[in-house]
Amino acid sequence: MGFVLTVLLALAQTRLPSNSDIENIGTRDINRRSINFMSLEKEIALGQEMSKEVERTAKLFDNQVVNQYVNRITQKVAMNSDAQIPISIKIIESDEVNASSLPGGFIYVNTGLIRAAASEAELAFVLAHAIADVAARHGAEQTSKGQLINIATIPLIFLAASPKGMAFASPPRSSDRLVAASFYQFAIRAVAESDYLGIQYLYTAGYDPAAAVSLLLKITEPQNNTTHPPIPDRILALEKNIGLILPKRATHIENTEEFNAIKTLLAK
Repeated sequence: MGFVLTVLLALAQTRLPSNSDIENIGTRDINRRSINFMSLEKEIALGQEMSKEVERTAKLFDNQVVNQYVNRITQKVAMNSDAQIPISIKIIESDEVNASSLPGGFIYVNTGLIRAAASEAELAFVLAHAIADVAARHGAEQTSKGQLINIATIPLIFLAASPKGMAFASPPRSSDRLVAASFYQFAIRAVAESDYLGIQYLYTAGYDPAAAVSLLLKITEPQNNTTHPPIPDRILALEKNIGLILPKRATHIENTEEFNAIKTLLAK
């Protein structure tokens, strides 16, 4: 009996997490257990409306060379992802090291984040993380959960990847605070899932998954961060999953001369 118990415990410890079958990326259903009442068509329409609000206040970066380069990397990663809808990428002119995704495949990355990335692989992870948000349909799921409890402001949390998203116009009641806390927990889990899926997409696109860790080491932890797991926790989870689900290989993309040229162009 002791031997059998030892074997069972060993099997439990080595059991792979769900959605770790990277050979099936693109055909697997990563959303089969999510609460989501929104069709893809409605999700895209919601994202279009939200993107108008973003672009009404943000300054888009107008450089064809940089935009085309970032779009090529984005589409390369998207082709190696579980996303079921087209991905649109735009660059915001801002020194803030940030990127965000909206429902329906709309992604924004700041020039500050591109400057902060030390390699094409690091930039590709940012894009892979955002594409994972789209593939996992986090925006639509959050909105669906908001509809269950009739909270119209829930989608606002996806307007930024920083902890600014959800706010109340007046001091929240205790019930409101409980609801807010539950949605912050969802946001934290969504970030962790996008890290998990993002390294898979990064890997299948040919990049070094370790770039995810090296990028996070450059990010300053926001104060009072309620929508993201602590960066040290994210790094530990990334390192664990890289070793657990991604086969070792002899070569991968870390950096390119084109990325270096783009960084030089941005510096000017």
